[in-house]
Amino acid sequence: MSTRDDKSISHRRLNQLASTFYVAAELTRRGYIIITPSHDKLINDLQVTSPSGCQFDIIIKGQYSKNFWHIRKNIPRNDLFYILVYVPLIPKEADSPRYFIITSHELMKRRDEYKEYIENKSLSYNDKLGGIKWSTSFEYENKWEILPG
Repeated sequence: MSTRDDKSISHRRLNQLASTFYVAAELTRRGYIIITPSHDKLINDLQVTSPSGCQFDIIIKGQYSKNFWHIRKNIPRNDLFYILVYVPLIPKEADSPRYFIITSHELMKRRDEYKEYIENKSLSYNDKLGGIKWSTSFEYENKWEILPG
């Protein structure tokens, strides 16, 4: 593997870690308690308790460029939310993370809509690489209110 590939992999891992910590910090600031990484023990999955005591899971997807969000197909659950986080690779002083908060039901619906859009254009669609377009996430930016209160 080339040095460039090593750096690229490292940037992805560091970005995912930074995204997870940004989300944990923001949730804590809003009165949520981070219990632990979720049952999967993945660094990008969190179990959270809301200020009212409701427990739920969050899957965090981080990226450092304004690209397609790769989202695996999941069975939607009422207690599962996604937070997509954009953290620029080389932040400028004015840059701060951007958060896109979405229910698992809504995200899987939007993922399916994108799949249908691609297939209607008679293009090849690889479900393992499915997800949503960067611009699709805009309507969910800073929608913290969708999380259990």
